[in-house]
Amino acid sequence: GGDKGGEIAAQESAADSAGAGIATGAAREGDSLPEITLPNQKGDLVSISSFKGGSFFNAGKPVVLFFFAGSASPSCTKECQAFRDSYAKFKEKGAEVIGVSLDSPTFNAEFKGKEELPFDLLSDEGGSITQKLQIPKDAFGLLNGRQ
Repeated sequence: GGDKGGEIAAQESAADSAGAGIATGAAREGDSLPEITLPNQKGDLVSISSFKGGSFFNAGKPVVLFFFAGSASPSCTKECQAFRDSYAKFKEKGAEVIGVSLDSPTFNAEFKGKEELPFDLLSDEGGSITQKLQIPKDAFGLLNGRQ
């Protein structure tokens, strides 16, 4: 059907339900993140809070966390390539770059190797973190970011 208004209302309702535990709404640049621990392309668990530091000798570092729906799509490939091509600039500023996709760790490992990505790709299979942070469904184009 052509009931775009109904689809938008349903998406907004789903977004409201998914974000019920976050008082500030969708995550934005500079926001503090909830605890995020996901497997990387090797299957090792990576916790975003491990980059926060918190001691005198370890002040932590900023994290550039970007989300993409799937490694096989041309738009997601271009997005990852752009972060790869700018990686040295992020590192010069002391930042860690991490990509998060809905793909499996195995698929992410293949994609990381093929595209020569110097940063970790975390797997959010099932989309629980994507939902928690209220990443908009349309940020993923035609692919569902929220189930």
